Amino acid sequence: MTTPDILLTLFGMAAAIFLCRALPLFLPQRWLQLGWLQSLNQTLPLCIMLILLFASLSVPTALSADFSALLFESAALVVVLLSYMWLRNTLLSVILGVVSVNLLYLLG
Repeated sequence: MTTPDILLTLFGMAAAIFLCRALPLFLPQRWLQLGWLQSLNQTLPLCIMLILLFASLSVPTALSADFSALLFESAALVVVLLSYMWLRNTLLSVILGVVSVNLLYLLG
């Protein structure tokens, strides 16, 4: 990518993030209280975490028989899911997942 492409991409991402963060300030309050929007707001973080975590799992191929990495990452995934369902704190769940997968690799 050239420098103008990188700057254009960066500007586009910044504008999209700003729009997503500022949009609730400009919408009518009764729109923000709609049932489907409240339900989406409650379930979206868990869905995004699941997509990101499943995408990051390293699944061994038929040629590599090292299943320990998949086992460690699956165990860390269970830790993240359980901690998020229990505490409803995304940042703490991600930190617990990173710590648990690193501990499993260190001890295993």
